Amino acid sequence: IHVTLAALSEGAFILAAGAGIVYLVKGKEGGGRLPDRDVLEELISRSIRIGYPLFTVGALFAGAVWAQRAWGAFWSWDPKETGSLVIWLFYTLLLHQDVRGRWRGRTLALLSIAGLVIIILSFLGNLFLGGLHAYI
Repeated sequence: IHVTLAALSEGAFILAAGAGIVYLVKGKEGGGRLPDRDVLEELISRSIRIGYPLFTVGALFAGAVWAQRAWGAFWSWDPKETGSLVIWLFYTLLLHQDVRGRWRGRTLALLSIAGLVIIILSFLGNLFLGGLHAYI
C-alpha cells in the first residue's frame, strides 16, 4: 500500500504540474483548443487536494510503518525519506495557501511546476546518494 499510494499521489502532483504548464502556455488570450484558465486552475487545485492526503498516508505514514518492520526504525533520514519530507512540507504550504485562496492563477501554476521539480530532485537524490531506498 505504501508504494501504491505514493505513486498515485505523485501522479496527481504530475497532473497538477502538467495543468500548470498548460496554464502558462495558454496565456491570457489564445491557446486555441486548450481549456480555459479557470478550468486549468481548478484542475491544479483538485489534483493537489487529491495527491496530498494520498502522499501523507502512503508515503509518510505507511512508509514509516513499513520502515519500522523492515529496518527497525520509523525514520532514518535517508535521501528518499528526507526528500519525501521536503515534498510533503512543500505541498502542505501550497495546499494551505490554495485553500485560503491566496495563491491562485499564475502563482499556483508556477508552484505546481516547482513541486514537480522537487519530486524529480528527490528521485535523483535517491539515485545518486543511495541510502535504505537505494533499490528504487
